[in-house]
Amino acid sequence: MIVQPFGATSSLPDLAGSTLVIPCQSAGLSSNIGVDLYVINEGLQKIGYYKSQYIAAGLSNDGLSTGLNEGNLTLPAEVYFNASTKVTALIIRSGIYSGKGRLFEKELTEFIKKSGFSRIVVLTSTLSPVNRERDSNRQIPELFGYVNKHVLATQPKYFADHGLKQFGFWLGDSKQKEFQELDELMMSGSAKTLMKLFNKLSIPAHLFVMFTSGGIDFVGGYVYFQFLRNNLFEDQSSLVQHQLGKLNLDQLTGEGIHEKLFVNNDTKIPAYWRQIVSYF
Repeated sequence: MIVQPFGATSSLPDLAGSTLVIPCQSAGLSSNIGVDLYVINEGLQKIGYYKSQYIAAGLSNDGLSTGLNEGNLTLPAEVYFNASTKVTALIIRSGIYSGKGRLFEKELTEFIKKSGFSRIVVLTSTLSPVNRERDSNRQIPELFGYVNKHVLATQPKYFADHGLKQFGFWLGDSKQKEFQELDELMMSGSAKTLMKLFNKLSIPAHLFVMFTSGGIDFVGGYVYFQFLRNNLFEDQSSLVQHQLGKLNLDQLTGEGIHEKLFVNNDTKIPAYWRQIVSYF
């Protein structure tokens, strides 16, 4: 359930028909970085906190504040919403208590059904022991996809139509079991668990994955930010015209993205990111 911030003067908005976006705490933190940029720059409002006895406690300061020492608390699970784009973001910054995974899955499923979301989008990143596709965070990543049964039943040519490679395509004829592609994920947070859970739902669920070499992947995060801004929330007829796997970033390089974020101030960022960059 969602608990509103103290002092809220309006009721919770109706989330029915909106897209639920869930970033995973994964290698490189690119999905969290991307969704944080999306929240700050695209006008999503914090409507409350996702209350659960199964999410580990945690507290930090100014997680999304663009100025230093503003004193805004960041809790382990927060919900943001944009009524005009019909996007809901569920940002979970901690983990699930040991032994409580199935209880949390049941709770999350009930929340999704009750809220009436039109579809679910999970964002994550993964390491590769063989440096597959990307061996440096300076490189612009390609996005890979994985979808639940509902998507494939209604759009059997989903990957071809969207210019998107299926994550795990390299398994080819060696695939022997359902969800084997998800076994290829490494340090991808809750992505595998969530997609297996969402495969049981009768609404579309999409997983997007990028490879990272580790560290803090600001380049990958910026790519996810642009993906959310420009590709994801078009109507279905125009969405087919987009090539989701490789984004057109106006010939930007990894160095160019760092300049946009930390030198030119073209994009609003949380203030503490500058401290991270200056430290390293």
